[in-house]
Amino acid sequence: MLRPRDEALLCALARFRIARTGDLTELFFRGVRRDTASARLRRLHDSGFIEARSAGLSEQNVYCLGPEGLYWAEERGIAAGTPPLEPASHHLAIVRLWARLAAALAANEAMRLTRFEPDWELRAKLAGSGAPVVPDAAIEIVPRQPGLRAAIRIALEVDLTTERLGALRRKLAVYEVSRIFAGSDPVSIASVLVGAGGRRLASVRSLLERAWRSETHVLLGSEWPAALLQQLHRAPLADTPIGKGKAMAATLRSDAGSQRQGEGLSPSCSSLGSADDE
Repeated sequence: MLRPRDEALLCALARFRIARTGDLTELFFRGVRRDTASARLRRLHDSGFIEARSAGLSEQNVYCLGPEGLYWAEERGIAAGTPPLEPASHHLAIVRLWARLAAALAANEAMRLTRFEPDWELRAKLAGSGAPVVPDAAIEIVPRQPGLRAAIRIALEVDLTTERLGALRRKLAVYEVSRIFAGSDPVSIASVLVGAGGRRLASVRSLLERAWRSETHVLLGSEWPAALLQQLHRAPLADTPIGKGKAMAATLRSDAGSQRQGEGLSPSCSSLGSADDE
């Protein structure tokens, strides 16, 4: 019998399409013994709700929905996209940042997620519209107490350092944020560099400051999300224009105490920031 946590995990996998073991355990088994989490994932696997792709002895498993999981999602009208082809490094990097933000802010009392749409959902929604380029994710967060702060909107770019900076420059030149974010409020951009050094960091920061008209946030993958959260908590709570260094973040909407035990997670896909929350 599926537990609420199992249903939340299946719903997340429907949106993630694929996710590493660490992403799922960080989101849904915080404070739970590792062997307990492994046993539950194994039971879901053996029951056909999830499937594991082995990436080698030294790598984490990568999970997707299994036949029973796909049937469960279809019965509930939950869209489950086709997993990307291997190695899917960029896709998994987006999922990793998404999961780390969600886990870090699960107990946050000040802010909540209203939107996290990764590029595969954005592309599906905008198919045939002529939209030239989409960000790696569109994020929106709002204060839990209305009126304390304007909604924060961010276009996320994940940099695996495998492309020349010119590719990022060309991408920014054809961004049409009006296709992605409604309204006229400013949209910040965050570039998270995975596996990069200080030289690449400085180059990307310089490029974004020249090319982006609103606020920019550039940081290493190892700093995510702690550096952004620190900036967020230092930012004023007044409903003022977005200031330099404000952070964008995503969180699962759930009871804070239950989340620490990995229990009480909503099975609704909106808990991961569905576009339907807008």
